[in-house]
This record gives sequence, structure tokens and C-alpha cells, in this order.
Amino acid sequence: MKRLSLIFTVVLVAISVAAQLKVPSATIKGNLKGYKYVYVVPSSGVTSGSGDAIAVRYGPYFSSVHSTGGSTTTVNPSETIKGYLIRMGYTILPSINPDLAHKTLIVSYGHTGNRAMFFGGCASSIVLQISEANKNSVLATYETEGHDSNESKAIIRALYSALNLFYYSVYPKIEQSIINVTKRRVELAISNRTPYYIDKMKIRLTYYLEGKYVCEQEDNYNTQMVQGETINVNVKRIKPARNSKYQIKVEVVDCH
Repeated sequence: MKRLSLIFTVVLVAISVAAQLKVPSATIKGNLKGYKYVYVVPSSGVTSGSGDAIAVRYGPYFSSVHSTGGSTTTVNPSETIKGYLIRMGYTILPSINPDLAHKTLIVSYGHTGNRAMFFGGCASSIVLQISEANKNSVLATYETEGHDSNESKAIIRALYSALNLFYYSVYPKIEQSIINVTKRRVELAISNRTPYYIDKMKIRLTYYLEGKYVCEQEDNYNTQMVQGETINVNVKRIKPARNSKYQIKVEVVDCH
């Protein structure tokens, strides 16, 4: 009886693993803001067997993938990446221009594997690497997995999941409000409205007196916030800004 129970437990665990997608991950190593141009490393197209057309809605943008002639589905990851980044406002470069390298990102795509799902279909894993063209240093890496009826459709779902992580890295949805102000401290409520984990952030306080700029301060904090979490942060005011008559503007200027 115990043996049967153990076998049943093992089977349930195997089914659970086979039915679930891997959790998307984002590794941010540098500042992704301030770039205007992107060079997307070319990739080859992927064609898969018959399937109905699908419409994908993830995050800020909409994409549709249509089967060709009702028999195959083809996706070219690099072209999909270009379309997404154009809508974000980037200018796509056909090659890296040395004069613009300091304002250019390099986006590389990689397909890391497929696996069969227990309830049918295919799961495809992909990775996006974002590098700085000027120094050729990696700024961010995103790893995601998508599931659909065939490999092409699964890749497009994984790709949009990774691109949306990149979007939220550049334009993070962080809400902040002032709870209490004393002469020495400002207590803030910070909410993580992004779909990913935030380990650290930089907070800027700008001080005004009668509408005129006085000074500002920036401080780094270890936040360790999961999606949807709200935490309180106490910011120690710098000495020139301890006048209680100052108006204070709060900004989260960086997070990763």
C-alpha cells in the first residue's frame, strides 16, 4: 500500500512538472534607460505544422500570428523583436554605427529547447540578451517559456513574454506615495506593479521652496519586492533639506 502511494505521489509530481511552464526570469546587470537605437541580431525563421491562427495579448502590446495557407505557422524571432521595439519608440539599425554605439542596444535571441506538455502541445524556451554596443557588455538577460499547439506558436508566446519583461525593465510600473514627513525623515509607500521581482531600487527626493528648486538626493535601497507587494521605506533627509516648509517630489529612478 505504501509503495502504491509512493508511486502515485511520484506520478502526480511528474504530471505537475510536465503541465507547468517555467517561471520567467530577468537578470538586470546595468541601466537600460537612455538608449535610442537597437541592432537586432538576425535569426532564421521557424516553421511548424498546421494549426489555427492565434491572437496573443501580453502586457502593453498586441500581436497576432496567422497560419500560412491553413497548414503551417512561421515565425522569424528577429523580425518580431524589431516590430515590438519599434512600437516602444526605438530606431532599428541595419548595422552598428560607431558614431551611435553609445546610444545603441544589441538584442540577441536564442532558442534553448522544446518539451512536450502533459495536456498536449509544445513548450519552447527562449533567451533574450540585451547588450550595450559601445562596450559590448551584457546589460540584461531574459529567459522565458511559452506553450501552444506547435513550436512556432510556443516560441512567439515565449518571445512576447521576454519582450514584456524588457519593457517593464525600461518603464517599470512602480507606485510611490509619501506617508509621513518629519524634519529628518520621509516615510514612503512603494508598490511593485511590475510582473517581476525587484531586488534593488534608487529613490530620488527633490526639494522645492515656494515652487523653486533647492536640492535633491538619491539613495539606493535593497527592497526585495515580489509582484504586487507594497513596502514602507524610510529616507533620511539630507541636512540642507530639513526645513519643514519644503515641498518634496518622490521618484523611483531605477530598479532591478
